[in-house]
Parts: sequence; structure tokens; C-alpha cells
Amino acid sequence: MPIIFEVATIRYASRKAYAETRPRIKGRFVKRTEIDQVEQMFSNVPDSGFGVVPSF
Repeated sequence: MPIIFEVATIRYASRKAYAETRPRIKGRFVKRTEIDQVEQMFSNVPDSGFGVVPSF
């Protein structure tokens, strides 16, 4: 008997819309308070003229 795989379908449009608006860091959902903490960390970095690549 052959194995048949179904293509993943989105069952609830509201869940998809909510997931698309939620904040993410490295593809994972994060709380909004965590984003504020990250922004505070990088707002104190002096501008040296070079691009800073944040590592979380």
C-alpha cells in the first residue's frame, strides 16, 4: 500500500493572520517585552560607522 502525503493546509485564516503579526527573533515567536529588552541593548551601542550584526 503506497504512502500518501497530504499537503499542509491552513485550516483557520485567523490563526495564520495572528501568526504573521506576532514578533519573531530567529524565526521563533517572542514576547513583546523581550523585543523591548533587545532594543534597549542595541540603543546603547555607540555608532562607530561600521555595521553591527546583532547575535541573539
